[in-house]
Amino acid sequence: MATFTELKTTSEVPPAPAENAATTSASAPSAIGTLSRVAGLMPSLDSLKDRLGDVWSRSRPWSEFMNTSQMCKPEFNELFDRVRENGEYYAFNYLVILLVISALTILTSPLAFLGGIFIALAYFYLYFLNPEPLVYGGITVDNNIKAAVITVFSLVMLWLTGAGATFTVLVAVVGIISLTHAAVRRPPGEADFETAYTPATV
Repeated sequence: MATFTELKTTSEVPPAPAENAATTSASAPSAIGTLSRVAGLMPSLDSLKDRLGDVWSRSRPWSEFMNTSQMCKPEFNELFDRVRENGEYYAFNYLVILLVISALTILTSPLAFLGGIFIALAYFYLYFLNPEPLVYGGITVDNNIKAAVITVFSLVMLWLTGAGATFTVLVAVVGIISLTHAAVRRPPGEADFETAYTPATV
């Protein structure tokens, strides 16, 4: 026959689910807080418009950018300096080109863009929202493990969505356009003795 102590011990077992419920309810606000912080990283429509407008306003006049009379084949010894100077001077023009081609890419390949968003969110979660090592089930996830996780996750997402090839082509196209323009465009401030034209400097 069970003793009074055994019956008392048995009667005290049921409260355990309440503890589990408390743990679950405590983790729910934490998950909501994490999602809120992730959502807070996404720019609003108004701020996005302001940033795009700022990029456009800081770009050089497009008539100057596309002035073919100021384009010529560079000498080999001046190629590096020309690319560096034009790269700094027309940086926002190149950025506008990148944004335009990116927008066209998104319209033609939304799945690839979605894959890029997932990768960016995973990166923000691991490195911005949780810069310190994470602990899951007694396992400490340090920066080395984070790097391995984000690498594997990125490769899987790029393979599933086809974003890898899309973004590689995007970067290659913009890079070729920018480098070609920077190489053949006379640097700002360099006088053109043939046409008596001196580009304006700011």
